Amino acid sequence: MTMMGLLHSVALSTQFLLLFSSSLFTNCLTLNDSTSTHHHGCHQHENNALLSFKQSFIISKLEQLRLNFVTISSSLPHTLTNLTSLQKLSFRNCELYGEFPVGIFYLPNLTSLNFAENQNLQGALPASIGNLTNLALLALGDNSFHGEIPQSLFRLENLEQLSLSYNFFEGQLALDMFLKLKMLNALGLSVNKLTLFSQNRNVNVTILPPIQSLGLSGLENLTVLDLSHNTLEGQIELDMLSKLQKLTSLGLGGGNKLYFLEGKNSSNVTFPSQIQTLILGSCNLVHFPNFTQHLQELTDLYLSNNTIKTIPSWLWNKTTLQTLVISNSLLIGEISPSICNLQSLVVLDLSSNNLVGMIPSCLGTFSRSLQVLDLAANKLIGNIPQTYVKGNALQFIDFSSNKLYGQLPRTLVNCRMLEFLDVRHNHFNDSFPFWLGSLPKLKVVFLSDNQFHGAIMCPLKYTFPQLRIIDLSQNGLTFLDFLNVFFNNLSGPIPKNGQLSTFDENSFKGNKYLCGIRLLKKCEDHPKLPLQKPDGDQDSESGSFFELYWMVIIIGYGGGLVAGLALGNAFAVDVYRLLKKIF
Repeated sequence: MTMMGLLHSVALSTQFLLLFSSSLFTNCLTLNDSTSTHHHGCHQHENNALLSFKQSFIISKLEQLRLNFVTISSSLPHTLTNLTSLQKLSFRNCELYGEFPVGIFYLPNLTSLNFAENQNLQGALPASIGNLTNLALLALGDNSFHGEIPQSLFRLENLEQLSLSYNFFEGQLALDMFLKLKMLNALGLSVNKLTLFSQNRNVNVTILPPIQSLGLSGLENLTVLDLSHNTLEGQIELDMLSKLQKLTSLGLGGGNKLYFLEGKNSSNVTFPSQIQTLILGSCNLVHFPNFTQHLQELTDLYLSNNTIKTIPSWLWNKTTLQTLVISNSLLIGEISPSICNLQSLVVLDLSSNNLVGMIPSCLGTFSRSLQVLDLAANKLIGNIPQTYVKGNALQFIDFSSNKLYGQLPRTLVNCRMLEFLDVRHNHFNDSFPFWLGSLPKLKVVFLSDNQFHGAIMCPLKYTFPQLRIIDLSQNGLTFLDFLNVFFNNLSGPIPKNGQLSTFDENSFKGNKYLCGIRLLKKCEDHPKLPLQKPDGDQDSESGSFFELYWMVIIIGYGGGLVAGLALGNAFAVDVYRLLKKIF
């Protein structure tokens, strides 16, 4: 959405004005009588018109400026610091970058400041932020802010929502200070480098104090409490949190070293029944938290990285659940078919446990909303679900590292949204599943270490239109008679051993940085380009990953197949870790 498109769609009033600055944009935006917008270079008369338009605003009187989700792709102009009457300033998810103008924290009338989701926006919170006494909302989550959180922040007695998650804040933070924020109802500090402590106890600063010393009765209005992915240690008892009766989201896991205790009298504790999101990963839970049985509105439950062994049967009656993640734990026994009562599930992750028996056949048909199905690294046997209903939403399926056998069900072609399929390290006995080539969004396929056999054949109508990686290693498959990697910007030496070395120069046209025994350009005559390991944050579709590693090659068929063929186990593990982040 462009700025002028926004101007067309919003009626200007004395209460809400939109300001634009030509310093924010490199293109000229024209305003006409229609509702359409046009981009083109500015002529002089247009420059004058825009300048006149901008100057027509009474800058000193501007009270609200909201440009959320407008793709600005620029740094912030320091002229924003001159808008002394601003009350609400919001540039959420605008692809802003560079240094955040510290002068914005000096605007005296601000009540709402939202610059969330601009990952390349940098800055620090100055002590002067304590002067914004009217501030009710401060949302700087998912940026690149750094440094310590100033003590002056806790002078903002009107603050209702504070979101600083997913930044690089560090240092020691006294939890007692939050008691001064009497109006606070949402607090997000997750994924930083904070150490929290209490000023009321003479203990190591990395120890989370008991609730009595914090007096959480002063925070009973909290609806969101997210302290996950920090460096917290210590014990948290259930009755401590029972005072937060308005809580709808609680995050304590991930990166912390907490012990979550239900206490001796947990049956008498009234835990907030309206909890919707509960994140208790890495909380040293030995048993499934029974208090969750009474959470009538629970939608998202994360219990990874604990030592839970069994799942209570009553969980299968939680039909509101949309996310169930209990990975990297010690779950034993079989997966109950009653799991298919959870027809609202979007994410199911029971990977890296000790589950045995067969996968319930209903998992392919029970939910049209399920997007992620991850049962990897267990001890499951038998066939995978054979039926997948048309119109399902599955995007990610991982059955790898089990003891599964049989054939891949042809009904997987009904998974039209599928992007990732991993069945490696099993005992599947089947021919090459060329029919997967009809899936329009399939990008990654791992079939290695099974008993797939026969020739790799693909009829023309099975084109694998989006495929990027396919791992066929350690099977009985016959590889290709034809290779075409035309114009893919590949670089480096072609492996001397194996089938790649058998293809002639015609297979490698348009890759000027390649060298090899079959090419005119010999590797000994040309220095090798330095190889770099791909950054884990790199976009999987950027192309650079494929350019740097000959363990992945691009194979082009006349029918349009584009695929990466993984030829080594070490590669597959690294790529899988990367894909786990991407998906």
